[in-house]
Amino acid sequence: MDDADGQRFRKQSGLIIAAVLLWAALCFGSVVYFTVIQKKYYRQKALETAWFQGRIPALRGSIYSSDGTVLASSRLEFFLFWKKDKVKDAAEALFGRKLYNGAEISEKELALLDPIFKKYPSAVWVETRERRKRLPGIEHLEQKYDTVLRGQDGLFAVMHDRYGRRVPGSLKIIRAQVPGRSVTLSPGEENQQ
Repeated sequence: MDDADGQRFRKQSGLIIAAVLLWAALCFGSVVYFTVIQKKYYRQKALETAWFQGRIPALRGSIYSSDGTVLASSRLEFFLFWKKDKVKDAAEALFGRKLYNGAEISEKELALLDPIFKKYPSAVWVETRERRKRLPGIEHLEQKYDTVLRGQDGLFAVMHDRYGRRVPGSLKIIRAQVPGRSVTLSPGEENQQ
């Protein structure tokens, strides 16, 4: 009886030791696989999670009548936003005028903001909007020439740190936007429905 119990104990012990060794071998294999074999793949995945992409809207083309009168045109408007009053103070000193959060700024003022973007990368941003001015009654022309006027949006990527702040100097233009083309109507076309 003692001999049978001893054999059973050795058999069970052997199975337990084999299971532990197999588990240890699998753990070691996983570590080697992820840190050596798949190192580049997971490093690339980590970089992708830090990069965020956004759209750069394309400016819509203009519509001209046959005599050259502008019937519809677009322009970009820029609006400045901030999280800290230090940004407001710096921008007001730079522009020489009072600002409110969300204030419209000119293209020249936008070009002057580079030092503020570098100093406060996560506390200031600019939103761009397209303003379309058109004469009443030409909606049918907007629809008719939509594919020509529309253009193609661009694409940018920017890296964020682990706190969600933009990393200064990391902005990359992946695809530049292509503005829409302008249309000049043939004589009498603006009056057609």
